[in-house]
Amino acid sequence: MTRHRDPEIAAEWIRGAFGWIVITFVAILAIPVLIVAGVGFAQGTLPPGEAGGIFGTGPAYPIFTPPLWLLWIPALGALALSVATWRYPGQFMDSIFSARWDLGMISFAGALMTLGAAVAFGAPYLGIVLAAVVPWTLAFLVVLSRGVWDGVIEAVRAFWPAGSDSRGSSRGTRRAG
Repeated sequence: MTRHRDPEIAAEWIRGAFGWIVITFVAILAIPVLIVAGVGFAQGTLPPGEAGGIFGTGPAYPIFTPPLWLLWIPALGALALSVATWRYPGQFMDSIFSARWDLGMISFAGALMTLGAAVAFGAPYLGIVLAAVVPWTLAFLVVLSRGVWDGVIEAVRAFWPAGSDSRGSSRGTRRAG
């Protein structure tokens, strides 16, 4: 005897698992830095900016010139994905772990991290790095615009009179004549 699984339940489990994996990943990356900063602040032993601060980036940093043009690959990919999926309708009050929400948050985080790279690497690379913020921001705005569009459509449908449209005829039927 086999057990029948509902695809919606399986999809909800996958979305939930992905969400918890992302939360755990962020916690693994952020918690150690926060602990080091908290202990250093409490003891008064935070290294000054000239010594590299808590991230260890001193005057000799970076040791090699990073290939900052690579920041453009995920930025343009996110922009292309957000533009390509704009035509697909979503649900305004969809799950927080939906694909569109994820793309929006990744685009927002990508823009912030790219700005962080611009600050970290300074003047020689400022132009190429700051320019890479534009596709991230556009991808976020495209995702946001689709969410607003879906919300407006849902609101119009929710508050539109059920029996007739603005011309007085019933919706979905044609008048003879």
